[in-house]
Amino acid sequence: MINTFYEEITVERKNMEEIDMNDSEKIITAISSLRSCRNNLDNWESTLKKLKAGESLLSEQKFVYPINWKEVSWVEGEFNRLKQNFEIKDSQYRNESGTIKSRLLKEEEGLVKKVQDIENIWKTKKPFSGGIHPKEAIETIESLEKTIQENKVSFDKLNQAKELLNLPQIDLSNINKIVEDSTNLKELWHHIHKAWSQVDKIMETQLKVSNPAKYHQTYDEIFEELNNLPNKFRTYEALVMKKNEISTLKKTNRLLKELKTDAIKEHHWEDMLKRIKLNKKYKNVTIGDLYKQNILAFEKPLMEIVSSAQGELVIDLMIKKIKEFWNNEEFQMSKYQDKCMLIKGWDDIMTKIEDDLSQLNAMKLSQFYKIFEDEAKSWNDKLVNLQGCLDIWVNVQRKWVYLEGI
Repeated sequence: MINTFYEEITVERKNMEEIDMNDSEKIITAISSLRSCRNNLDNWESTLKKLKAGESLLSEQKFVYPINWKEVSWVEGEFNRLKQNFEIKDSQYRNESGTIKSRLLKEEEGLVKKVQDIENIWKTKKPFSGGIHPKEAIETIESLEKTIQENKVSFDKLNQAKELLNLPQIDLSNINKIVEDSTNLKELWHHIHKAWSQVDKIMETQLKVSNPAKYHQTYDEIFEELNNLPNKFRTYEALVMKKNEISTLKKTNRLLKELKTDAIKEHHWEDMLKRIKLNKKYKNVTIGDLYKQNILAFEKPLMEIVSSAQGELVIDLMIKKIKEFWNNEEFQMSKYQDKCMLIKGWDDIMTKIEDDLSQLNAMKLSQFYKIFEDEAKSWNDKLVNLQGCLDIWVNVQRKWVYLEGI
């Protein structure tokens, strides 16, 4: 027991010697040490008396002390040094308590300003709205949390010091409320960010390789995931807005699906990009680019282009059909009396020419004919020439067969 007691007061004595009233960082430790020492002095003195009485009794009984025995005189000397240091430091503290309080109050002014700054940051930058990206929201919250954490130690130390000096503490209730709110909001944004990773992939997809038909199910799954979050998040504006954004994405996707038809060619897309004021080439456009331009607001003019494209597609397919037939058509031939080959099936060929010429002439009545005018005129001329050539050919062939038999 005597050794333990000796070690205890030795530690306290060293603590007293290290007290520096001019060091703001250590002022709390200093005040706490002085208060602890003051509260324990009577108990230590009582313990010391018991040790002295015990040692006196052992000496009367001729007790042989062990080698590591601490004589009470040593312990008493250490205790007196502790007491002297305490009296010096306590006196210094009492003399400088006014200065210490002034220093703490000055420090409080700076910390109160920091508290106000944190409250203002939270008011102005709080990612409560769903109008930002989840990653940005999380970064904002983590930045604020870092600021609070960096100042929390200072807040706590100052309040501890003020408590020891019986001074009113800084009101940190708003900061604690911010910490609570930011914790819940951060948890919500992490949930949203997890679901939103799929949206990001769609937004980064190039328009020319996109598949709107597949995205509808993805948006439904994301909406369901957000809808199943814990009830404590239901009233958060961020969640409500993100669910609304998914609904808007679904509407945009439906429009995009109508735009991504076989009738729409690259020149149609370039026209649509001009309509929505997107200064990008079609090959570089992403789904996200279209969403940012709010293509829903341009639905009417975009669908007019789709309607035109569908009308153009009819003419385009008619011309392609004519081209494909005549580029691949071969005359049907038959052997004539082992002498030569003659063309047969004249009626089918001439009928086909007349039908195609009729179609080319009918195209002129379409409002979309202008785009194909040059190509249609070219084929019209070719077929007219072919018709004239074959008229002569069939007459020559008929006369030759007649004359050859005479």
